[in-house]
Amino acid sequence: MPNSSAYNFFYSAPKVELHIHFDGAFDIDFLYQIAKRDLDQLPETVPAPWNGPNATVTVRSAIAACKSKEDFEKITCLGPEAVVAKRLQNGGQKGAGLACMLDCFAVFTPVVQGKRDVIEEMAFKVCERQYRENVVYTELRYNPHVLTKEGSSLPDARSVVEAVTAGIEHGKEVFGIDMNQILCCMNLMPEVSDEVADLAIEFKSKGVVAIDVAAGETHFENEDLKKAHVAACLKAEKAGLRVTVHGAEDGSSTNFCCAVREYHAERVGHAYKIAADPAMYKMAHETHTHIEACPTSSICTEAVCLPQVHPEKPILDSLDWNSIPSEVH
Repeated sequence: MPNSSAYNFFYSAPKVELHIHFDGAFDIDFLYQIAKRDLDQLPETVPAPWNGPNATVTVRSAIAACKSKEDFEKITCLGPEAVVAKRLQNGGQKGAGLACMLDCFAVFTPVVQGKRDVIEEMAFKVCERQYRENVVYTELRYNPHVLTKEGSSLPDARSVVEAVTAGIEHGKEVFGIDMNQILCCMNLMPEVSDEVADLAIEFKSKGVVAIDVAAGETHFENEDLKKAHVAACLKAEKAGLRVTVHGAEDGSSTNFCCAVREYHAERVGHAYKIAADPAMYKMAHETHTHIEACPTSSICTEAVCLPQVHPEKPILDSLDWNSIPSEVH
């Protein structure tokens, strides 16, 4: 950890973290251990549609080439300093931060798919890390369907929620923190949204508190996608769950309005585009909609580009804390 007053303050202060993706918070040591153990079971490549219609990402050979955990981190972790350095190398042009991050997810997701013991332990380890960083309350979000594998110990979405819940309950007991869950609908997977809502309702008494729509914003403008996601959000809301939706991050600022008015979102993930849209900014204020701002990851994905962030200078030391919101995740 960098030796800076900003980092020391943020690590020591009691914190609440409302926007954290489970599959983006896996313990890297444990992930590397499982990747090497199960190397022969991994696919050689997986589809990467964000890079083009027939694009793929190499998994097995890429992991096999890793001689250390540090090598593994280079293909599974994307740091903001690396993204900014890449932009500087490109003459200041905005790079492909989001695609690079999705490539990382594509590499490590097959490592954990279908493994109940691994998913349960990963959830426990998230609790451990939150305890170490003095995060007293967390809402951990994920889509259970992407962690399933046919014929495995996690054959369906319900089994994934059970495994995550077991890991969290164990972690809460050991570390004395509080953690709940948010189940995510996926932008381009409308066929699972109704089941996501049903699972959220079923596990409401076991720590699921909300439903989300994540992984892109094309659903706001595609009626077929929107219909399924809106129906899931309203179904969950009717059952007493809360609603949060990713919006106005890399899509239009008006997606914020749609998230609030049509999806009934009380919180909106990221929503940076409203900063340049007075009408949407005013709406956020008037509706008391909570904005889940995520500086580090959003600099990585380049949803936010901050020229003052230097690749050799820690992010928290680079920001002007007098000019950004105090509620950040």
